[in-house]
Amino acid sequence: ECVPVILSDQVELPFQNVIDYTEISIKWPSTSIGPELLDYLASIPDEVIEQIIGRGRQVRCLWVYAPDSEPCSSMRALMWELQRKVRQFHQSAETFWLHNGSVVNRNLVEFAKWKPPMPLP
Repeated sequence: ECVPVILSDQVELPFQNVIDYTEISIKWPSTSIGPELLDYLASIPDEVIEQIIGRGRQVRCLWVYAPDSEPCSSMRALMWELQRKVRQFHQSAETFWLHNGSVVNRNLVEFAKWKPPMPLP
C-alpha cells in the first residue's frame, strides 16, 4: 500500500516485459537523492498516489508465493517468464531431428529423455 521509489540507476526489475513500472512506481536518479526528492514526493497529489497504488494492487500478486491453484502468483509469473524464453527450435551442435519431428542427441536419445552430463545437487 505504497508507491515504490526506485533509487538504483542500474536496476533490472522482474517481469519487465509484463509490468509497466512507470504506472506503479517512481524511479529517481541516485545522483539526486536529497531534499529535491523529498520535495518532489511531497508535491504529488493524493489522488495520483492513490491511482499509482491502485495499479500496483493489480500486479502485486506477482510477488506472492501462492498455491499453484491461484491464477496469479510468483511461481506462475516465473514459469511464464521461463516459458517465454524457451526456444521454439533446438538447434545446436548436439541436437538433431528426425522425420517424425522428434529432437534427439547424437546418440539418438529423444530430448525428453536426456540426462545432464553431471549429477545435480
